[in-house]
Amino acid sequence: MAAARFYEDLGFDSVMIMQLKDRIEARLSSAGEISVQQLLPALRSVGSLAEFLTECVSVRTP
Repeated sequence: MAAARFYEDLGFDSVMIMQLKDRIEARLSSAGEISVQQLLPALRSVGSLAEFLTECVSVRTP
């Protein structure tokens, strides 16, 4: 199904999404806090996740 999200294709559940969120925040402290609501749309693909994280870091970096 072309409309399926990346995280669904990988079988992510809510626990795994929270673990991913926590790891991103721990490893990219310059990205700041990220809500699950912000993260979910970015999980369409690896590329969209990378773009989202790049934006988070650039917006919060002075």
